[in-house]
Amino acid sequence: MKLNLLIPFLLPVFTLAGCTDDAAGHKHPELSSGKQLFEHHCAECHQEDGKGKYFYGFPDLVDLKLDINRIRAQVLGEDAPGRKMPSFNSMPDEEVQKIAEYLVSLK
Repeated sequence: MKLNLLIPFLLPVFTLAGCTDDAAGHKHPELSSGKQLFEHHCAECHQEDGKGKYFYGFPDLVDLKLDINRIRAQVLGEDAPGRKMPSFNSMPDEEVQKIAEYLVSLK
């Protein structure tokens, strides 16, 4: 069997498994800034600097021309059905806002 041929297709699946949207993932009172929340929820896929992992299909969030409302929609999964990124629709609004503001500040 050609397992080596399957690895490029399976790697993104296993990588995305670490990006989860569970209710327990939002109980972290020690995280208060947008940077801390981004690092906790997003950096695994998009790196701590927001530059993404292009070859794994995780976009650079710094160079995207998204405003706060569009970022919020992306985080909450309100658009782009069939996308790779998990929906964080149970994330508290305050967290979503802080992450969006942090991303805009990186530009």
